[in-house]
Amino acid sequence: SLVRVEAGAVQLNAIKTIYHLARSADCHATLLEHGAASPLLEVCEVAAGDALQYALRALQALCAGKAPIRTHLLRCDALPVLVRCGRGEALPDRSAAMDCLASLAKDNTVAPLMIKAGVVDLAVETLRKGDVHEQHSCLLLLQRLSTASRILHTLVSAGVVAAVTHVMQAEADTTGGGIRDEMLLLAGLCVAPLLDSGSAVPDVPPRLWRLVRDALADSAKGVPLHSEKPPSEEAPATPQPPEESPQRRRVKLSLFEMLLAMRHFAGHKICRPPLVDAGVAPLLGSIVVSQTRDPSLPALAAQALYELATDRQIQAKVGKQLQALLLTSSFHTL
Repeated sequence: SLVRVEAGAVQLNAIKTIYHLARSADCHATLLEHGAASPLLEVCEVAAGDALQYALRALQALCAGKAPIRTHLLRCDALPVLVRCGRGEALPDRSAAMDCLASLAKDNTVAPLMIKAGVVDLAVETLRKGDVHEQHSCLLLLQRLSTASRILHTLVSAGVVAAVTHVMQAEADTTGGGIRDEMLLLAGLCVAPLLDSGSAVPDVPPRLWRLVRDALADSAKGVPLHSEKPPSEEAPATPQPPEESPQRRRVKLSLFEMLLAMRHFAGHKICRPPLVDAGVAPLLGSIVVSQTRDPSLPALAAQALYELATDRQIQAKVGKQLQALLLTSSFHTL
C-alpha cells in the first residue's frame, strides 16, 4: 500500500523494498499474493526517475520467474504498460521494459496478446534505432514469438524479417564475441521460420552457422546422445568461466527451439551446405537415436536430417559425417 502513496521518499523506499524481495524467486508468489503487481504497474504509468527505474527492475525480476508469475502479470494488464515504457525517454527504462517483454514471451501462447498490445511493432522500431542491449531483448522476444506458427504471417507483415536482417547485416561488420554472437544467433533463429512465409533468405555472416551448431550441441547436453558415455563414466564437469556481465543473463535455448530452427533452415537449399560444413549432421543423427521422453525432438531432428541427406549437392559429405552413427544398431532399428 505504501507504493500507492504520494511520490516521495516513503514511496521510493517501498518500491526499493519490493525490488530487493523480487530478486529472490522464493518471494515471487508471496509478493503477488499480497498485491504487489498492480501498484508497480501503476507506478510505471505515472512515475519517473528512481521510482520508475526500481519499479521496472522489480517487474524485470518477476517476469523472469516461473510461468504462474508471468501469467499473473499478464492478467494485471502488464503488456500495455510495458509497451509505453519501452517507448520512454530514458534508455535504462526502455531496456528494462524490453527485457520484461522478452521474458513474458517465454510461453508463445501469449503471441496474439502481444500483437494486439503493439509489442511486435515496438520490437521492430527498437531493432532499427535501439542500443545493443535493447536490440538483444527484442531479438530474444521475436525469436520466442517466431516459434508460434499461427502468427508467422503477422510477423512478416509487421516487417520483422527486414528489421532482423538489418541487425544481421550490421553484425557482419563486427568481430563477434559475447553479446554480439548471441544477437546474431537469435537473429538467425528468429528469421528461420519466417523464411517459409515467402521471404528471401538474407545474406548472413558465415559465423552464424558455427553459432547454430554450438547452440544445438549446448541445448542437447541433457539428452543421452550416441556420442556420450554412460552417466557412470562421465568426466567431472569442467568449471565454466564467469559470464561477461553480471547484469546480463546468458540466454539458454531449449532443444525444441533449436531443432525447430534447424528444420526450417534445412528446408532451404542455400542454408544446407553451410550447416553441413559446420558439422550439424552428426548432432542431428545422435538426437534421432536418443532416448528422450519427448518424441517430437527426434522427429524434428529426423526431418532436418532428411532434408540434408537428400540434397545431392551435399549428400556425400553428410554420409561421411554420419558414417560412425550408421554403423550403430540403434540407427538401424529406426
